[in-house]
Amino acid sequence: MSGELLITNLAELATPEGSASLSGSDQRRVRRIADAEILVRGGRIAFAGERTERLARFGELAATARLDGRRRSPRPRRRKRRRPRLRRRRPRSG
Repeated sequence: MSGELLITNLAELATPEGSASLSGSDQRRVRRIADAEILVRGGRIAFAGERTERLARFGELAATARLDGRRRSPRPRRRKRRRPRLRRRRPRSG
């Protein structure tokens, strides 16, 4: 296994514009990419964009594991918020 994963066939990918951190209203600038791919190397995103751009930068990547996005859009996974469990106090016998 090469430690790489290529997620293909994504319907749409939304990614912030530019490569620097943005603040304020500039954070609203989002680039929407149709028919996108994501390349993961060593647990980090190495590329996110159009297939043609990935082919130009990285080539075919024949030895890379692939995952079909099934024409869906990737979304961050939300964690469930857990409520703290309250224990019932038992009456003291006395």
